Amino acid sequence: MHQALSETRRFGHVHTVVFVLTWVCWAEWAGGLLHEARRHAEEAIALSNEHGFPYLLGYALLHRGWSLMAVGQPQEGFALLTEGRSVLSDAGAVAGGPWALALLTEANAKLGRPFDGLDCLAGPPRSSTRPMTATARRSHTRCGASYRATCLDEPRPPLARSRQAHRSP
Repeated sequence: MHQALSETRRFGHVHTVVFVLTWVCWAEWAGGLLHEARRHAEEAIALSNEHGFPYLLGYALLHRGWSLMAVGQPQEGFALLTEGRSVLSDAGAVAGGPWALALLTEANAKLGRPFDGLDCLAGPPRSSTRPMTATARRSHTRCGASYRATCLDEPRPPLARSRQAHRSP
């Protein structure tokens, strides 16, 4: 990872550097390398903001939010996870949706709100969603049914009934 990042920096193309940083964060997330992921995510956030890379910014925010949650800063982490998911959605990203929802679900559980986490997995109700962007619609069409549960225009499953069944009287 370090060699890839060094070579990318030497090349000097900012978008490529941020792209590689986000993939390094993925590897660090998978390996549980909290501090390294946080450091690389912060660099990716700064460069993405400076150069206007919203798609990569969304992923970097998710990585930083996850790392903050993992080191015991749940409120700050949750805020960044929420922002990252929103940035990705606004950028028309579809592919990162399931991972963002999984992170938000885990964050809700860590904050003592497991049912909010289940609602997060279900997605927003149809009546409150904004229309899909043209990019998201093209991705949705290309990806087929496997992404249907994460698209912005799908109805929300009725979790309220199952939630009531699990509550104490």
